[in-house]
Amino acid sequence: MEWLEGHRGPGPLIVSLPHTGSDIPAELAGRFVSPWLATRDADWWVDKLYGFATDLGATTIRTRTSRSVIDVNRDPAGASPCKAGPFSRVINGRLRGGSIRRHYGRPEMGINAIPMELACRWYMDDPAQAPEPTTWPSPSDPQQAEPLRATLQAILIACLTFTETPSPS
Repeated sequence: MEWLEGHRGPGPLIVSLPHTGSDIPAELAGRFVSPWLATRDADWWVDKLYGFATDLGATTIRTRTSRSVIDVNRDPAGASPCKAGPFSRVINGRLRGGSIRRHYGRPEMGINAIPMELACRWYMDDPAQAPEPTTWPSPSDPQQAEPLRATLQAILIACLTFTETPSPS
């Protein structure tokens, strides 16, 4: 199984989509209580939202494998991303990863990494009842997603513009 998919663009922008995969290798599927539950937390359709990125010259990289098998946005050693201190918690349990940003972002060297979390309600419908295998994920809805896609495109264009701006000497 090919677990990684990428497109190398000529520009100075990399769009990493670490949680878009839902594949579970057959040899591992039986180890999960429910393979469906193991894939439910994927960032469904986010790769489609960023489909314009290659037209901007960006490099894109995404995993095809479920984050329940391997979460490529976590520290490989399992180290906690939380630091001791009064503000070390995220109340809703999200944004605990960010290993990609912490590992590769080097603002002092002009290498910036910006994590963006997206609520799926902005680009697809919530099912009327609790999600289950017959109702989740909701279908991709390009019309519903268009305002968010346009905003994401404007953000990436601003990032590219930033890279072209000379730094003050």
